[in-house]
Amino acid sequence: MTPLIRSPRNRVLFFIGVLVLFLISVALVPLGLVKVKMLPFDNKSELQVVINMPDGTPLEQTARVAQALGDELARQPDVLNYQTYTGTSGPYNFNGLVRHYYMRHQPNQADIQVNLLPAKRRSVQSHAIAKRLRPLLDAVGNAYGARIQVSEVPPGPPVVQTLVAEVYGPDLAGQTEVAQQIKTIFQHTPGVVDTDWYVEDPEPRLTMRVDEVKAAEHGIAVSDVAHALALAISGTEVGLLHDQNAREPVPAIVELDRADRSSEQGLTTFACQARTAVWCHCASWSPSGTRKSSQASITRICAGWFMSRATWLGRWRARSTPS
Repeated sequence: MTPLIRSPRNRVLFFIGVLVLFLISVALVPLGLVKVKMLPFDNKSELQVVINMPDGTPLEQTARVAQALGDELARQPDVLNYQTYTGTSGPYNFNGLVRHYYMRHQPNQADIQVNLLPAKRRSVQSHAIAKRLRPLLDAVGNAYGARIQVSEVPPGPPVVQTLVAEVYGPDLAGQTEVAQQIKTIFQHTPGVVDTDWYVEDPEPRLTMRVDEVKAAEHGIAVSDVAHALALAISGTEVGLLHDQNAREPVPAIVELDRADRSSEQGLTTFACQARTAVWCHCASWSPSGTRKSSQASITRICAGWFMSRATWLGRWRARSTPS
C-alpha cells in the first residue's frame, strides 16, 4: 500500500485499472459471454404435466390421452414413477395454489404427477429433464388435439405463468380476436413454449322449452320440469350405502344411463305420465333447437315430466361411488 499512498501516479494507474476491469466484467453480459438469471433453476425431484383437451371432451378420451402420455413418461430413464388424475386435480404445490390447479375438475382436464429419480442417481438437473420431455409430450398430445403444459416447481415465488398477456376491451368478440392474434405471436416466438389461453371453445347448446299451455293442461309446473331435468343430467343422491368394509358411508347416486343423458334424442323420448293419467313424450309437445354458444352449458328446461316414482326409479340406474 505504500507505493499507492506516496505516489500520485501509482494511485491514478490503479484506479484506471480497476475501472477498466469493471467495464470488462459488465460487458460480459451484453456480449452473451455470461448468462444471468434472477433466480437460478433448482434441482427438484418432481414435475407436473397439465393436460387440457378441447371443451366437451368426454372423460374417457381425456383418460386415454393421459395414459398415452404416461406411457411415454414410463420410457424415460430419469422418471421414477408417475400418477394420472383425470377429471380431478392432482396434488398441488405452492405453484398450483397460485395457478388454481385445485379448481381443475372438468372432464376435459387431467394432471400427471411425475416423480424423478433422486438427484444423486441422475447426472442432469430437473430443468434439463423437463426441456427434454416437453417436445416428446407435445408430439403425443398433438396427435390427440391436447394442449400440454410441463409445470416445474419454481425456485422462488410462483406466478400465474412465465409470460402473461391480459386483454381488455368493450366487447367479448373484440377481446377474443385480439387475444387470438397475441396467441399467434406467442406461438411463433422463439423460446416461448406451452402457449394456451383462457377462452372456452364454442360448443352446441341444446335448448328445450316448455309448451306452457300443454303443460298446464296436464297439470305440470315448469319449475318441476326444470328440476326433473337437472336430476336426469346431473344425478342425485338418494341415500347412503352402509358397507362394513368402508370407513365412511358410501353415497348411493341415482342417474340416467349415459346414452339417455348424452343425446337430444335420449332426453326427448321419455314417456311421461301427467296428473291426467295421459302418457306423452317430451318431443311431441316441446320444441327444441341447437345453436352455437361460447360456453359449455345445457339449458335446464325440459318439456315433460317423468313417470310415476316407481316407474321412474325402474328406468334409472343406481350406482355407488366411494367417498
